[in-house]
Amino acid sequence: MSKNVTWSSSDESVAKVAADGTVTGVKAGTATITATTELGGVKAELPVTVEPMTPRTLPKPTSTPRFPR
Repeated sequence: MSKNVTWSSSDESVAKVAADGTVTGVKAGTATITATTELGGVKAELPVTVEPMTPRTLPKPTSTPRFPR
């Protein structure tokens, strides 16, 4: 049994996958991550969905910070 696995993404503009299998979302959308073994060509696929980021507004400070002189 081979421990060497090749990882790929069906759409790297949506999700990139590193050589160690770490998936990073790039933009909103869907992609399929595929792992293929070196020997035997065994494959596994996993659909992933990257959701858009929601902008967040930080609350306004209630007072002015004071720093020691």
